[in-house]
Amino acid sequence: MNDRVKKLLNIIGDKYPRERKLKSERCYEDLWNFAKPFIGPPITIHRGVIRDGLVHPAYHSLEEKEKTLEYMLQHIVNMADLDDDYIPVLTLDTGAYIIGNAFGARPLYREDKYLIEPFIHRPEDIVKLPTFDPDRDNFL
Repeated sequence: MNDRVKKLLNIIGDKYPRERKLKSERCYEDLWNFAKPFIGPPITIHRGVIRDGLVHPAYHSLEEKEKTLEYMLQHIVNMADLDDDYIPVLTLDTGAYIIGNAFGARPLYREDKYLIEPFIHRPEDIVKLPTFDPDRDNFL
């Protein structure tokens, strides 16, 4: 783990102490606890374009993966001063392209977007799809 990531994780740990996270967790739990009177929903402020799927960061190299991780951690730090019910989390970028990828399609990265190379050309191609195996390369 690089020094920048370590520093950001330490800052997040300081800005989100256990008590803050527990308070936020209670807000979410109370929302679904029908034995208690409803007071209001948890409130969180918009968390950015990666969460919305508007940006699909590149993952072609270790350097790109580290930059994406740093960006996501920095975003958590930047938003930490808001007094809301957010619980820090790193989400995977799993857009719709991942479905084709699971069945063997090769990913394409163009203009800051992941796409998949077409791999079903005729109806009979569907029966030729390999069974998904998370422990191997599923590319056709």
